[in-house]
Amino acid sequence: MNGNKIVITENENYVSVSPLEAISDDSLQYFDDVMDSVVNDFSTHVVLDLINVDYLFSNAVSSFIRVYKRLHKRQRSLVIINASGMVKNVLCSVNLDKVMTILNSFEELYQWQESVTIPSEKVQQLLLTSDKQNDVEVIRFTNEAYPDSPIHFTSDLGLFFSDVESELIVLDLSNAIDFETSAIASIVTYANQNKSRNGKMIIAGLTEANKELFEMLDIESSFQFAIDTQIAIKLLITA
Repeated sequence: MNGNKIVITENENYVSVSPLEAISDDSLQYFDDVMDSVVNDFSTHVVLDLINVDYLFSNAVSSFIRVYKRLHKRQRSLVIINASGMVKNVLCSVNLDKVMTILNSFEELYQWQESVTIPSEKVQQLLLTSDKQNDVEVIRFTNEAYPDSPIHFTSDLGLFFSDVESELIVLDLSNAIDFETSAIASIVTYANQNKSRNGKMIIAGLTEANKELFEMLDIESSFQFAIDTQIAIKLLITA
């Protein structure tokens, strides 16, 4: 992808960005530079037209999330349109359809503009819930203000763990979309403390990308990973 492989079109209520080919690892820096300019130089919503993108590399998804966060802070939206079935499946698999507006066509975009504006920011009020299953305490974070929304973990979570005293713990993070380092570090710290009490902790439901982040910080191997909560419980009670 070079300088003429992304088309930018300014409209009254949004600016459209249309890559003319897949955003590969080699072209990612150029795409990021273009999106930085769009976020900084325009004050409207950003529409990412993926009609010419038939494959989505994992780093491109991470880039979309970065753009979303920057617009999110400015009370602006990132709208994705014309994603192919395969590309849309990738976006939905990491819950981006829960936080971004994903539309099938420009016709839907026009309708979206005329409808009630979708809030670009959903306030997070984190709530820690827990329940016991077969002597295993399963703990989850939810957004009290928007219970069905995926969660951006952006801060230290240490205070939430102060009342969790069980030895066998499953931390269900299946609703997590991304993590700041401070959030992961606080989970690792609690896992280390639990391990020092001869406890065991399994984290369930992480995406592969988030799992890699945890593995980088879990130097002492204080927890395991499982695909889902039920598998995690079985691992703990049969250990």
